[in-house]
Amino acid sequence: MKKTVVITGASSGIGFECAKFFAQQGADLWMLSKDIERGEKALQTLRTQYPNSTIHFCPLDLADISSIQDSIKTLLHHHPIDILINNAALMAIPSYHTTSHHVELQWQVNVLGHVALTCGLYEAFHASTRLVWVGSLAHHRGHGNFSHRNTSNFYTAWGQYAQTKLANIMLAEAFDRRLCLIGARSSCAHPGWASTNLPLNGPGMGGGWKEKTLAKIWPWIAQSAYQGAQPLLQAAQTPSRDLIPYYGPQGFKEIRGPSGPAKRSKAAQNVQAQEDLFKVCIQDAALQIPNMPSVFLKHLTPKD
Repeated sequence: MKKTVVITGASSGIGFECAKFFAQQGADLWMLSKDIERGEKALQTLRTQYPNSTIHFCPLDLADISSIQDSIKTLLHHHPIDILINNAALMAIPSYHTTSHHVELQWQVNVLGHVALTCGLYEAFHASTRLVWVGSLAHHRGHGNFSHRNTSNFYTAWGQYAQTKLANIMLAEAFDRRLCLIGARSSCAHPGWASTNLPLNGPGMGGGWKEKTLAKIWPWIAQSAYQGAQPLLQAAQTPSRDLIPYYGPQGFKEIRGPSGPAKRSKAAQNVQAQEDLFKVCIQDAALQIPNMPSVFLKHLTPKD
């Protein structure tokens, strides 16, 4: 029986490589992306390459609450979900920006929008559903204090990006504790240094010369998007009994190489902090979707 796979940020980069893999496998594939033109082009590319696969495109702007809600309605109308890969992201936006509902932009797109999407799709989850979050080597620079996640006073481009990726790693494990109750699982992965459009979605957006230089040279110093996608695919397919919290490249400093277990910072492994962050994110996400599942409203007490 074919699997239903949903991928955010699927029109390019590692998201597209993941989509390509599952199209090859004959999955019922849903590609989600903010860029409609690029998304439609990616859709047609895969439909041409894999005519026997069922592939759909669904517009999703994670900075827009109505777009999140529309995507949830579309996806719930069709199929149960076997794999959800929360891949879309912005990286290191040079200056402080907020959404129309006053949430800092990187936090909304990288973290809160995905929390809202995941919770909104919960009724489509089942006993073997797999949820995959995307971290980053940058998470090691995150300090783990999320009380200023939406304020401009402490905003730095790379500091906020690090915080969002730290949050994803922590939330992956917090969601796993709850999804285990129905037999589903959650994990996280990072692509190392992968050649994608991500630098253009942050450092390339009006940054200084260092940021613009990074955006230009990134394709020359990073591994391919295909290689960067492998840890995400491992997190998506590893049997539940063998699943670990975090995957990444096994080469020098996890920058590149074959996929395997990745290192998490101490902050990322703090179970109480994971639960505290989860509670805050659920409270915030409840303002973005109409019905928050009760399983996510229960605050679990971490075991010593």
